[in-house]
Amino acid sequence: MAAAVGIALPLVAWLRFDPAAKSNAPKALRNLLYVLALGPALAHMLSAWLIHHFPLDEAEHGRIRRSLAERDRDAPT
Repeated sequence: MAAAVGIALPLVAWLRFDPAAKSNAPKALRNLLYVLALGPALAHMLSAWLIHHFPLDEAEHGRIRRSLAERDRDAPT
């Protein structure tokens, strides 16, 4: 979340949005909309794509659990 703030706030400042101004130019408000609406939407789409292609299904999860249980059983105490 800190990275999102660290990216979004300097970006909207660079795009001429001024939160202290009584009014901002329509272009600055549109840029604010793009950064604060489209930015998270694109990030969520990327994370959904990454999760969708993550190769952990029920069978793989079971294999990993069995391997860890076997490792723990064979470990010296």
